[in-house]
Amino acid sequence: MQQTSSNKLLIPLGWLYGLIITFRNLFYDFKIFKVKKYPVPIISVGNLTAGGTGKTPFVEFLIRYYQEFGIKVCVISRGYKRSSTGLKLVSDGVAIYGSGIENGDEPQQIAEKFPNVIVIVDEKRVRAVEFALERFHPSIILMDDAFQHRAVNRDLDIIMADGRLNLLKIPMIPAGTRREPLSALRRADLIVFTNVTATSQTALNSLRKYTTVPTVGIKYEIERVWPCADQTAISITDLVGAECVVFCGIGNPAGFRQTLSELKVKIMEFALFPDHHVYMSEELQNIKKYFEIRKAKYIITTEKDTMRLKSMKRDEHFPWQKCYYLEVGVTFISGESLLRYTLKEKIDSRFT
Repeated sequence: MQQTSSNKLLIPLGWLYGLIITFRNLFYDFKIFKVKKYPVPIISVGNLTAGGTGKTPFVEFLIRYYQEFGIKVCVISRGYKRSSTGLKLVSDGVAIYGSGIENGDEPQQIAEKFPNVIVIVDEKRVRAVEFALERFHPSIILMDDAFQHRAVNRDLDIIMADGRLNLLKIPMIPAGTRREPLSALRRADLIVFTNVTATSQTALNSLRKYTTVPTVGIKYEIERVWPCADQTAISITDLVGAECVVFCGIGNPAGFRQTLSELKVKIMEFALFPDHHVYMSEELQNIKKYFEIRKAKYIITTEKDTMRLKSMKRDEHFPWQKCYYLEVGVTFISGESLLRYTLKEKIDSRFT
């Protein structure tokens, strides 16, 4: 992570922030702060950095895994940058309540892809867990982005880390994006490295002084291309060599761009927006101009961005018939058997 002069000035604040977080963790470790345990297995998927590690596709993998066993799944998330506050039911496993802007794009995405999964958003995870247990009686709870939410006991703590990055070189908030000191890795039961490359072993080795927990290596690959409107669907091969205008508002746009480049997509323009960005009509008009000036074949965005686009009033002048989004899935590089065994073992230990 390249440091600007302003970042360097914030490093002392990062040290102070890290000290506060260390004391907070010690209060949990010594049981000064209470941790509540619940009668169903709870799995947390989180990270040490703010955004961009691809948690949502991995949570979707976990949902599919447990649904194969006929297990009733509940997903709890904060619903980052949603317009609502407090506890909100996104899906009761039958119907979806609200839009991607109200619920948050990631919970909305999960609710739409898995209509029989219970999805709840709440800043207070304890309240969300107790609401889920009282009203829906799920067999397992998946907590998204919850590594720092220690008031809820979890049966499996999974940390996700970008395999292309060295966490030792990422400063603490506000100088960088790291949320906790690296000593926090000792709380994890498993580390899942995303975007695994030939240099990922360097990232792994750098963490070995802090933890020796098992690791899994994955990468995300395009599984399907979906239309953003009622137009004819296209295949993944249709994108190979195609001239495209691309836009996204996600935590790791570089990873999205790399995925497209590996597919040999010719990126004519790449419009970047902040993570969880709510698009304005003027911004879509600018994307339309790029599309027309560059004489591109398609407009491409992410599945997460589409959740927010659906909440907008449809702009009739935007070329929706040429707009598509990509659904990505998990491909294992290493540790698939280990992960599947761990997931099943944690469940079996609670049901026996």
